[in-house]
Amino acid sequence: MDGFSEVRARTSSPAIRALIDLFEDLRQEVSTGRPQKADFDPTMLRMHLGKTILYSVEADDDIVFRITGEKVRENLGVNPKDRSYMDFVPEFRRDCARAAFLVCANTPCAMYVRTEQVFSNGVHKQCEALGVPLFSDEAERACNLLFIDDVVSDVERLTDMSLEFMYAYLRERSFIDIGFGTPASFIDKVPAHPESYTTPEEMLSKTKPGLADED
Repeated sequence: MDGFSEVRARTSSPAIRALIDLFEDLRQEVSTGRPQKADFDPTMLRMHLGKTILYSVEADDDIVFRITGEKVRENLGVNPKDRSYMDFVPEFRRDCARAAFLVCANTPCAMYVRTEQVFSNGVHKQCEALGVPLFSDEAERACNLLFIDDVVSDVERLTDMSLEFMYAYLRERSFIDIGFGTPASFIDKVPAHPESYTTPEEMLSKTKPGLADED
């Protein structure tokens, strides 16, 4: 995608639109077009902090949760602070998921994702996420990725925190040009639409995310 106009038009999430506005404002304030982590004040997203995630991009290419909003923790059923994002991704998808985050950090570019999350009681949640890169003064690539992760479907509210987050079907992933281009090609390791998968039960018999290991 070239810029955020298509995401802004398509998304049903006010929080994602707020992140677009914030990031575009930050880009205009810096001559490099690369907003710094120090430029980000959480109060800038005060109405949507519960849906905010700040990841760090580590030297070994791991992606680690550093800040998670209340609604994100509620949705996952655990507090993932300081855990690797890969703990929450089925093993067969980890290389692809890590590569997608590193595309955002290294290009740099933004990323828009739509997923369908499945829980152990059979509840499905339709989610949208948007991530943007933030930099430090000396880094060649983004040191952090700031995301809004929002549940956009009308589903029952999960109040039982013992429910397992079982799997997230990837429905769409798009990279967004923020002035430095996007990857010429990127192939996700899984089909884009849930109809292309085996049943969740069959998929889960092969592998489960790291949340299954959470006490």
